[in-house]
Amino acid sequence: MVTHNQNIADMARTIIRVNSGKITEVVTNDQPQTAYEIDGVMFSVKDIRKLVVVSIIGGLCGLCSQSLLKFLLDIEQLEISKPIPMIQTSL
Repeated sequence: MVTHNQNIADMARTIIRVNSGKITEVVTNDQPQTAYEIDGVMFSVKDIRKLVVVSIIGGLCGLCSQSLLKFLLDIEQLEISKPIPMIQTSL
């Protein structure tokens, strides 16, 4: 794997550093990190689940808001278009 991210490179057992197309250093990493140990680089399954749930809830809220707004506008249109009853008074 080729990377410019040092956090990702720390997952490898052997790190080969290159500068201007020439190998400048070869380092053996005796304690390579796992993806779960790298902070801020990888997402855990738990984080992805939270993101999916929040996205679904947000989408449903938007859908409900839009439906409610359309319903209220339809009611307003009905009230505007219905005839006003004439009130007759007898003397």
